[in-house]
Amino acid sequence: MRLTLALVFFANIIFAQSDMVIALDSLDDKILVKQQYYNEREQRIKALSLLISSVRSDETTFDLYKTIFKEYLPYNSDSALYYSGKCLELANLKLDYKAKVDAKLLKSKSLILLGFYGEAKEILNSIKTKSLSKSQLSHYYVNQVELNRFKSIYLSGSTFLLDFNELRASYQDSLLNILDKSSPKYKVSLADRKRDVEDYISMRDIMIESLNSLKVEDREYGYTAYTLAEAYGLLGQEDLKVKYLAQSAMSDIVGGVRENSAIRELALLLLKRNDISRSNKYIRIAFEDAVYSNARLRAYEVSQILPLIDLAYDNLREKMSSNKTLFGIVISLLALFFFFILVYILKQKRKLELANSNNRLVNKQLFDLNMVLEETNKRVSSDNITLESLNNVKQEYIAHYIKLSSSYIEKIDVYRKMLYKKASNDKKETLLKLLRSNDFVNEELKSFYKDFDRTFLDLYPNFVRDMNTLLKEDERIVLKADELMNVELRIYALIRLGISESAQIAKILRYSVTTIYNYRTKMRNSSKYSKSIFKEKVAIIGTL
Repeated sequence: MRLTLALVFFANIIFAQSDMVIALDSLDDKILVKQQYYNEREQRIKALSLLISSVRSDETTFDLYKTIFKEYLPYNSDSALYYSGKCLELANLKLDYKAKVDAKLLKSKSLILLGFYGEAKEILNSIKTKSLSKSQLSHYYVNQVELNRFKSIYLSGSTFLLDFNELRASYQDSLLNILDKSSPKYKVSLADRKRDVEDYISMRDIMIESLNSLKVEDREYGYTAYTLAEAYGLLGQEDLKVKYLAQSAMSDIVGGVRENSAIRELALLLLKRNDISRSNKYIRIAFEDAVYSNARLRAYEVSQILPLIDLAYDNLREKMSSNKTLFGIVISLLALFFFFILVYILKQKRKLELANSNNRLVNKQLFDLNMVLEETNKRVSSDNITLESLNNVKQEYIAHYIKLSSSYIEKIDVYRKMLYKKASNDKKETLLKLLRSNDFVNEELKSFYKDFDRTFLDLYPNFVRDMNTLLKEDERIVLKADELMNVELRIYALIRLGISESAQIAKILRYSVTTIYNYRTKMRNSSKYSKSIFKEKVAIIGTL
């Protein structure tokens, strides 16, 4: 049974790698003819532009401007902004309120891509949502989601990041309530929400189902494949992430899309996998597209990667040059070495007969020493097992002590409430005043925190320092003069002791589960490592 599972596991790895190679090769083929797809989009735009002079109706002109805007939006943000402005100008002069709202939605969309987030927000805030049609309302929510998503990416590390993510989630929930549940946009939005709650398996399954109903030339295919790649990445399946990023990038090329993310993300991933040649090729394409489309966020993202790839190339060239020189030196040294070895062997051969008699005595001594060493190793192994057992008992004792202390505080609070109820019936005002107060419980809680901090740091004296080494330099925790640990450190101290459920931690520290989750998320985001590696490193603090 185990052999069968192992064979299936390795077969899946081989197939995933094979699919990844095929996807990358297909992407490379499309890159060779990408200009053809760009030309096709430009020809469509040119044909639409020629129609403007022959149109007589304001409504038809407006619709024509909108169509040209949609062609330009994923291709060139400046031109998209120009035609959204034409729509708004025409709507303000000659058309109804619905057309004005449509024009505002178009303009805010192009402003978001150009990075004018303040102007986009101002336009969106000027729209009264109660008067919008279902279609307009969905476009409104999409723009709000993208505005806050782009802000959170562009301003990563800001103290307002949580606000942007909360706003995005709120607008995304509203969007999910009005979208057609069979549409690709609904499924991508639902997958995003699954990612927010770390339900990566559901996120993956939703995207697989959606992608199976699309073709690579569909615009929806690109962002659906990108979201699926993200799900596989979060699940640790990197080969499949590469595969679907390549398919997303290929869909962007076939659709003549230059405002894109997949090929940039793919370049960064391949750089980490040491495929420097492909990574360099893809990031150059991403840079060209970002410059041409003038999408501010994309240009910013690409600018973060370009220096890394250039550095990798320089290191590779320097390494190859050094290797050539080193190889020549090594060959020369080896030749000299073998010459001396030959001379040495001839000398040693003469001494070999004399050494044979001594070897027997030495071998016996070595045998005796090996027996002693074997006995010593057995004792060391036994001592290690004993130490490990004691360490486990220590951790169990600490965890049990903490749970008992927390339970004690909770029981006191329950008892206080019961006395308050009885005293209320007898109208004993003095007793009521005392029992209304939380001071006793709060003091006990402070005492519990101090006792826990002191006990834990006695066992793991370097815990604060070790935790800070896992965090980015500008995110490290600086304690106040009277603090041994703060809330974040206590949470991760409990995790180090094996208490990993947020609900249990919340009960012990007497915070809400949401507060515990937010603190944990904040610490993970401050880490220098990925979520899984950060978790592993916390688990081994104090063991070395």
